[in-house]
Amino acid sequence: MARKQAPPQKLHATVSQSFTLMDELMASAVDPISPPLNAHRFKVARDSVEALRSPETATPKAWGTCCAVANSMETMLADGMVQDPGGLLQDAIAALQHAIASGDTLKGIISIPPEALPAVRHLIEDWCSVLEQAPARDVIRSMRKTEVRSRQIAAGKLRPGDKYVDFTRPAR
Repeated sequence: MARKQAPPQKLHATVSQSFTLMDELMASAVDPISPPLNAHRFKVARDSVEALRSPETATPKAWGTCCAVANSMETMLADGMVQDPGGLLQDAIAALQHAIASGDTLKGIISIPPEALPAVRHLIEDWCSVLEQAPARDVIRSMRKTEVRSRQIAAGKLRPGDKYVDFTRPAR
């Protein structure tokens, strides 16, 4: 009996759908998402990056949240919603990838090295700033595109450069 090969490592987090096409169509084309609707989203993102400081507090959910934010910012960059002239987004993504590659995913021991933590913190804060200022329709459209792409990657439809880690189960 042939042994099944493990899929390549990917960085995209498995994301549940949070916005529908109707949400996108009904969202304001000029006003941002209202602050009360973003408050929980921001708290979860900020708490997640802080959780990554230590293997004892770095949960799969915290990793998934930080990777989802990175994926969202990549989509916003590709769509022209944000600019990254200094390459800070790539620095944060590299920090996440390096931490995952050097951690022990089998035992769930993965944390961000202290020197890389500021890049991930800046990523989260930049994402929060975009959500506070960009038109709601653009943000929702971008998040929906990110969700679709994350599902494609989880289904094995990889493009060159895609990285994926399923934080819901240990690596084999």
